Amino acid sequence: MLNEHRPVCIHKDGAFLLDDVGGLSGFADFLETVYESEDKRERDEARTWAKSLGWSEKKIAAKRIL
Repeated sequence: MLNEHRPVCIHKDGAFLLDDVGGLSGFADFLETVYESEDKRERDEARTWAKSLGWSEKKIAAKRIL
């Protein structure tokens, strides 16, 4: 069945997903950078890049994330 059909995300409830972030580990690194990095320049650059893709820095409750 998977040879004929691929999973597709048609709805999300929670965190905005980024296509060009480097997979799940890249997304975890990204979240760590934008929320916990002490390097203000790195944090601001990551936020600016993500916002250009439509991401919002609003924190979402863990129970609402996919």
